[in-house]
Amino acid sequence: MALFRAPCCGFSVSNKPPQKKDKTMNKRLVIPLLTLGLSSSLFGELGRTTYPPISFVAPGSGPASVSKDQLVILVVESAYISHDGVPISAEGLIDYLNATMSNEDAPYLAVHLREGITYGDFVNAIDGVSNTAAKSIAVSMKELPEGREV
Repeated sequence: MALFRAPCCGFSVSNKPPQKKDKTMNKRLVIPLLTLGLSSSLFGELGRTTYPPISFVAPGSGPASVSKDQLVILVVESAYISHDGVPISAEGLIDYLNATMSNEDAPYLAVHLREGITYGDFVNAIDGVSNTAAKSIAVSMKELPEGREV
């Protein structure tokens, strides 16, 4: 005796063992769901094919290959990224950085990390700046002390 039946969907909940019809329905659902799941990652990457290379730079690691006037210098604070001491909203980060790089004719990003930020803040910041039109991104391996600006 069926406790619940949904004829439109082809399944029911009962105390009887499942019938062959239920297994066929499961296979018909699994294949399209797998196809959708596998193809969704492909559709997400259609708009962007390359990302700028990210380098981690240690203090005193040698002469700079890019002059300072070709850099847009950013500081990752705990909840935001700042440029010249001014916080940048997360929603407008990419547009702001692309416009700044274009206006200053500076195609490279230099990222400094504020002392004490979390790993999650770091990952979110790098994820955000990697979606810009930068040629390359350099991340300083030395934390910037609180109160000190670049």
